[in-house]
Amino acid sequence: MKSSCIDFYTALAQAQKSFLELIDHELKMINEEHLSAVQALIILNIGDIDISLGDLILKRGYSGSNASYNIKKMVSGGYIEQVQSPHDKRSLILRLTSKGTDVFKKLKGAVDKHSMRLEHVISERVNYIRVLKFLREVSNHWRNSTNDW
Repeated sequence: MKSSCIDFYTALAQAQKSFLELIDHELKMINEEHLSAVQALIILNIGDIDISLGDLILKRGYSGSNASYNIKKMVSGGYIEQVQSPHDKRSLILRLTSKGTDVFKKLKGAVDKHSMRLEHVISERVNYIRVLKFLREVSNHWRNSTNDW
């Protein structure tokens, strides 16, 4: 019999894969096939704010090498620019270019529609805010469990 922890992780991984497929579909709908779904999510996470690569990795859960690779590709593709932080000269700030902002606006509209539908579906079964809180608690539990070894 499989562990409930493994079943839970598998369900989360399948949900993530399905969401990335949805983002990939939305990229095709806006004729933006030069970006991967992960890169599109990075654009959505940057949005209209300036953010450091470190904060993007820490707050949005990207792995360092994966984020660095994708940021490099998006800088060369003209979607993101990197500027030196005025507060810490060692740190780079990420912001969307006009090309990246255009993609952000189109994708945000599509994702907002999917979000409303998802919230409606979830609210018929459980409280959406409680689901998000629960998933964050699971993440924290798994992260903190490494200290128990």
